[in-house]
Amino acid sequence: MGATWNQLEWHFDRLMQLDIPQRADQLRELQRQQPELASELSSLMANADRTVNFAIENAAQALLESTQLGEGSRLKGYRLIRQLGQGGMGVVYLARRETDYEQWVAVKLGRHILDPASSIRFQRERQILAQLNHPNIARLLDGGTTPSQTPYLVLEYIEGEQIDCFCREQGRDLIETLLLFQSVCRAVSHAHQHLIIHRDIKPSNILIQRDGTARLLDFGIAKIIDGNSASADTCTQFMTPAYVSPEQIQGKAIGTHTDVYALGLLLYELLTGERAQRVTADNLSELNRVVTEAEPTPLIRVLSRANAELTPAGHSLMRDHRNWQRDLQNILGRALSKTPSRRYS
Repeated sequence: MGATWNQLEWHFDRLMQLDIPQRADQLRELQRQQPELASELSSLMANADRTVNFAIENAAQALLESTQLGEGSRLKGYRLIRQLGQGGMGVVYLARRETDYEQWVAVKLGRHILDPASSIRFQRERQILAQLNHPNIARLLDGGTTPSQTPYLVLEYIEGEQIDCFCREQGRDLIETLLLFQSVCRAVSHAHQHLIIHRDIKPSNILIQRDGTARLLDFGIAKIIDGNSASADTCTQFMTPAYVSPEQIQGKAIGTHTDVYALGLLLYELLTGERAQRVTADNLSELNRVVTEAEPTPLIRVLSRANAELTPAGHSLMRDHRNWQRDLQNILGRALSKTPSRRYS
């Protein structure tokens, strides 16, 4: 059996901090003890070296472009107004379309230096969004590459509030919260019907507009289910620890059940105001233990604390819908099963 992604990542980070002679000594020792692990690590480090060379070769052009693209600059008919956010794969700007008609959009611009794997992920996001047409999913409007081959996407600009903040600050009761959650489920179901797994469902990727419509964002690490739908997950480094599934953290096969787990985490948080997985990214062994072994505090127990931090939906559930507590606990228990086959299909 090959090494898990978690093991590879830990050894890879440790070895890359050593100088070349020390790295070679450590690899020889691993070769004696775990030859298969050593072979996979050697391949990963060779790819990393090629990526560094790729970055160096393109640095001059990238630096030139970095002085040209930013707030106030123009990108093929779109004026970049201000930065909305950034992440591991790129930066997002609020922009205004200036050709034919005026329109506010979000422009997602890839990093100035992209390794081949990141470029593929960016192009895959464009392919995925082009397939989706649903009222609860942000639409793709345009896309392309800059002269130095930096990819970009032009997306529908969604002005709204994170779903967890919205439910808490707007005082949404249990019924209203469940109806909103159902609309998110419909968006995820639409993606699944198009053989797409989101893989990064979390509150910050779900915005609620002024009219109360939920919109699912960011398919940057989504996966298209093809003939190899049971393939292992290799994007753990782009995921948020508190919302990662057991199969993702272990580098095992993923599927629609992976999104179901994330939806369970989201529902738990909307009802209680607490995260089902209280983890940090600093300690990999503890992260692995919490995600793969630790069960969240049962819903009924959280509600019985009468915690001041409970969401309005949680207070509503505790006060008016005691007969629903067990039903919702059963739903959460199945959605959050550590065994993927036991979750909802």
